[in-house]
Amino acid sequence: MFNVDLAGLIAMKARIQTVIDEMPAYCSEAVRLVGEETLIQLYDNCPYDGEEDNGQIPGEAGHLRDSFYVLDNRAMAIDSSSTVMTEEPIKLSYVTGGTDSPIVPLTAQALWWPGAGHPVASVNGQSGNDFITPVADEIANDVAPIIQDVTDAIIAALEG
Repeated sequence: MFNVDLAGLIAMKARIQTVIDEMPAYCSEAVRLVGEETLIQLYDNCPYDGEEDNGQIPGEAGHLRDSFYVLDNRAMAIDSSSTVMTEEPIKLSYVTGGTDSPIVPLTAQALWWPGAGHPVASVNGQSGNDFITPVADEIANDVAPIIQDVTDAIIAALEG
């Protein structure tokens, strides 16, 4: 006669179910941390003009570095991604892509902005400043430890 003890298997099944139940929370927390770190990096690396009125684009008042936010993907039932957006897409495209060609007035005889000494006929274009790519590269490096933390939490749950 022999006896089969399934207590260990039943305990393992319970730990696996715990991981299944807690996995969404682990992943959501990791995604939240990556989104928060991305905002910090964008803020720190975005070019900044300290003037209060720095030549506003209609609908895009304020400073570009303050315009970034993380889209709440939970509202879209997507917990496995973090989407970083800006409230100032036109300004972002000018900063990252530059203007390359001289800027001339389209409806007036001259350009003017607060702080300009006088109206001007045109201004030189500016080169782009792609501060986004280095931030994305840095975030890619920062993700590994966050993923490792999630993996460690899963392993700890499985080991009981």
